[in-house]
Amino acid sequence: MTLTQVLPSQAYKPTSSLIRKLTCKNTFLFICLFWGISYSIEAQQPVIPSSPNAAALGKYADVPVSYATGIPSISIPLMGVSGKHLNLPVSLNYHSGGNKVDELSSNVGLGWSLSAGGVITRSVFGKPDEMASVGYAVNNFDKNNPVHLKNAAEGSWDTEPDVFYFNVAGFTGKFFIDAISSNNIYTIKLVPYQDIQIVREGTGWKLTDPSGVEYIFNAQETTYIETDCGSSESITPSVVTSWYLQHNAIRL
Repeated sequence: MTLTQVLPSQAYKPTSSLIRKLTCKNTFLFICLFWGISYSIEAQQPVIPSSPNAAALGKYADVPVSYATGIPSISIPLMGVSGKHLNLPVSLNYHSGGNKVDELSSNVGLGWSLSAGGVITRSVFGKPDEMASVGYAVNNFDKNNPVHLKNAAEGSWDTEPDVFYFNVAGFTGKFFIDAISSNNIYTIKLVPYQDIQIVREGTGWKLTDPSGVEYIFNAQETTYIETDCGSSESITPSVVTSWYLQHNAIRL
């Protein structure tokens, strides 16, 4: 067997034309990658949360008090209204599920909430679901339609549902708007399912509990996001994120 030694001068060297092709190809891939990242950042839609007071109440819908979740009931009763079909406590409650680093405290303290009536609140992902033509519940988004995909990529169409939470009279949960018909009929899906009916009523909501008691939420609260980065400042349009239960808004 004969061994042949390959001298450094005889080793393979890429030609200048091949080097140019590889360089052009790498440059093209880098430009595509940079453009894709920039485009995705530009089209990213904001998440508009509810106010700290409403968000504190919404925690109990997201992670309820139960043995299964490991969240104990920590409550300081203040007063309440009770009857044959109605029990509406007023109390200070503490949610022991932990606090996020950037979480804002409610008016009664971080982790605490004042239960005095009830609220339906939501986190807006992108645009409000009910926004005409572009909202998630009304735009009839079709992933096989190139125009729809283009609108979604540019951020002009909403492709993610808002998350709604309710907390009233001991009932807590979350729901989504699945669709809004042409005659303004809302299709609501509770997650998980409960024997509770929620319908849109005017600019507010009506919740009916298993006993038939109706709660009307029509006191609106709006929020917006303000970003201040040096000399540039941006403010998102105000969006309704919470609907509170008002007095005389309970039907027995």
